[in-house]
Amino acid sequence: MKHPQIHLFIRKDGHIVDESPRIFVQNRIRLENAVYNYKFWSMKTSSEILEHNGLRKTAIRLRVLDVFLQSKEALSHALLETELDETDRVTLYRTLKTFEEKGIIHKAEDGTGVGRFALCHADSCADHKHDDEHAHFHCEKCGKTVCLEQVIVPQVNLPEGFSGNSSHLIIKGTCEQCVE
Repeated sequence: MKHPQIHLFIRKDGHIVDESPRIFVQNRIRLENAVYNYKFWSMKTSSEILEHNGLRKTAIRLRVLDVFLQSKEALSHALLETELDETDRVTLYRTLKTFEEKGIIHKAEDGTGVGRFALCHADSCADHKHDDEHAHFHCEKCGKTVCLEQVIVPQVNLPEGFSGNSSHLIIKGTCEQCVE
């Protein structure tokens, strides 16, 4: 299914402006308030997260979660393979799939076609149910993708007879490290 294009632009004063034909963003949201919320997960260890989700504590699961907990950006399968140099590709794939099914991580769409994953906000996702209707920011200079938990994907009124399955809001620009 092809999703309607959403055209949001970031003004120099930090406000998000909607330029989409049929989409209305009700509130202007300042980007400095739209940072990924690590409050819950940063208080937990990899071991506690696995235990909380009823998963066995294997070496690969602990190592993968450690990498996610230390990162503030979405991670690709390839980047994880590099970080975990002696990890079997299939085992890593299965680990990511299990974490996604359990609501520990979610896919972070950034418009590049590269599959990336980010930690779920603790009270937004659960076993086999993701409630991650937030925006993702993709830096066009360094390639980093981060979750913007405070920027909610707006509701779109589709034409009669249309049925949407999902929507993604991707904001592209330059991150604070690349601006300097």
